[in-house]
Amino acid sequence: MDQPCPRSLCTVDPKQCSSSLSTGEYVQLSLIVVVPIAAAILLPILSSTYSRASSHVSTVDPPMFGCGARLLPRECATSGLLVVAFVVLIGFLVVFVGLLIDPRPCETALGSCGTISCMCGNVFQDRGYTWMFFSLVLTSLLLVREIATSMRGTTRRQRVNKGLMTAGAMLISLTGVFPEQFSTDLLRKDRAEQDPWLLYGAFGMHLLGICGGTAMLVFVPFVWHLREVGLPAWRQRQPGHLCLVGVRLGYIALTSLFTLLLGVLVEFPDTSDYCAAVTARGECTADWPTFDNTTLCNATLPAPQPAWPGGTVTGPKYTCGWVDLELSLKQRLLIPPDYLAAHAGVCAKRTCPLFAFARSTALEFAVLCLAFTYLISFGLGDAKRLSLVVQPTPSASKPFVLLQSCTTSWSDERGVSMDLHDAAQPGGSGSDAQVAPSPLQPAWSP
Repeated sequence: MDQPCPRSLCTVDPKQCSSSLSTGEYVQLSLIVVVPIAAAILLPILSSTYSRASSHVSTVDPPMFGCGARLLPRECATSGLLVVAFVVLIGFLVVFVGLLIDPRPCETALGSCGTISCMCGNVFQDRGYTWMFFSLVLTSLLLVREIATSMRGTTRRQRVNKGLMTAGAMLISLTGVFPEQFSTDLLRKDRAEQDPWLLYGAFGMHLLGICGGTAMLVFVPFVWHLREVGLPAWRQRQPGHLCLVGVRLGYIALTSLFTLLLGVLVEFPDTSDYCAAVTARGECTADWPTFDNTTLCNATLPAPQPAWPGGTVTGPKYTCGWVDLELSLKQRLLIPPDYLAAHAGVCAKRTCPLFAFARSTALEFAVLCLAFTYLISFGLGDAKRLSLVVQPTPSASKPFVLLQSCTTSWSDERGVSMDLHDAAQPGGSGSDAQVAPSPLQPAWSP
């Protein structure tokens, strides 16, 4: 007789699977989650504190609020996106920590999925998908409204950038409409086999929303600010503005680093659960699934093959184990003995690539956290100011001096104040000039 032919990833490569996390793995996951949150809080405070103390910058960048403590960017409150950030942060942290400390984590969503969307679309289909859908659609709604009402476009570049940011904000909603959903019915073919084009099309829309929309909302205002403020500051050796641009560059670099790590370490999901179909204790073993006939095994579960959209598939990514039900004395007294005998235990997932799934989920959160907080801390405010810039008339007798302040549109606590909305309106607070001043404030006279 041929040797048994194991086809589970956890039996082919046992080092990838475990039933619990080690202390070092807990530390790594904590750093992946905490570093983006700390950066999202500290970088705006650092930029604001420097611009307030520096003699090279005339206004605070970004403007902050918080009962005099100046702890949060004002833009995230005025846009209403602070509420979305709070709901997403609390929702993720509570659920993720709860999954990590579960006594049998492979039986939870971390035993099947390596992304937030996979968990919401396959495991937490009631509460999780509702949380994800409304968070994404509400973000899209608030961003479109904020861009439409606060950004103007008098030049071709301003109109194009406004259109790109509006499109990016609308694309985010696609991720909520098309979650990362796979077939979990053991008696039906996998969706990749049954309707591959539908699956790949829906997943493509999902990626277009989360990747395309987020990239447009982050990089359009960043490149715009770099071109209009960063490059002139570099040419004219303006140290104050260069430091503020440097904070933005650090934010983008950290976001790009976590994005790269996610692309390399993302773990492809396995939402199947053949263990649940096993009802006999003797058949529920750690060697499942195995075949005594190697030929039949190779025909049924082929060797590892590349899978779309990433990773490799080697059959199920788990092994099974029998779990005796833990009942209280009250339950044992009130439940009929026959029922207890028939439901004394279940066959469940015992080991799985737990750390790989948890790390992939944490990295996705890190990327989304950094991208979203950059937008509400710097990106949205930069785009608003730059969209209100009106270039000087060609009749100006003196040259257009490029850099005086990159944040003139915001009230400065030293007393330097200019509201671009009012300045752009006849009779507004800046109606003497009849034009909105540039964030690269011109020092010229007619």
